[in-house]
Amino acid sequence: MTFLMFVRHGVTDWNIDKRVMGQLNIPLNDEGRHQAKRVGLVLEKYNIQYIFSSDSARAWETTQLIAQRLKRKGNDIKIIKLPELRERSMGELEGRYYEEIRPLFFTNGRYRHDFRPANGESAIDFAERVAKALEKIKNYHEWKDSDDILIVTHGGVIRQALGLLFFVGESPPYYFPMNVANTSITIVKWLRDDYRPYRLVKANWTPHLSNFTTF
Repeated sequence: MTFLMFVRHGVTDWNIDKRVMGQLNIPLNDEGRHQAKRVGLVLEKYNIQYIFSSDSARAWETTQLIAQRLKRKGNDIKIIKLPELRERSMGELEGRYYEEIRPLFFTNGRYRHDFRPANGESAIDFAERVAKALEKIKNYHEWKDSDDILIVTHGGVIRQALGLLFFVGESPPYYFPMNVANTSITIVKWLRDDYRPYRLVKANWTPHLSNFTTF
């Protein structure tokens, strides 16, 4: 049995301002760095041997801060960067405010899965990329059944991954409709020999954020 543990990156100034980051390299702010250190305390009790991280600046910094905490406990952790774990590319819409671009994604009240911003990804493109990331992680040759796997990434990736694992939402591309707070923990139990291999254990779990505003 393995736990797949998804953690969203710490908060940024653009999260607070509700601006579209997509694949832009926006750094954590001071609160986001503190969140990342705090979530490391929660993750200490798990047998995390591998961290797969988006290479975006905000996710990578979150990964480094978590790893520093886990290594204090003597864990020999291997960190692997996966570009496939980046947030959905919004192309020329990146940098704009969510409120102003939201109408572009809907037609007659229905979400446009095939809408692709200029130089960006459609929802279907994004789902295919996240599916490839999950396959790379699950097929990684070095880890053992008893190892827990930490995946540090973005809110959209976590929703998409859960949709793909549990076939939730409209098909295609599947998408799990839940809130994902910055540095929240979502845990999936993976029983590889079971006919239902994935069990959702915790979603958007934030025991370390009781004194923080979440976005």
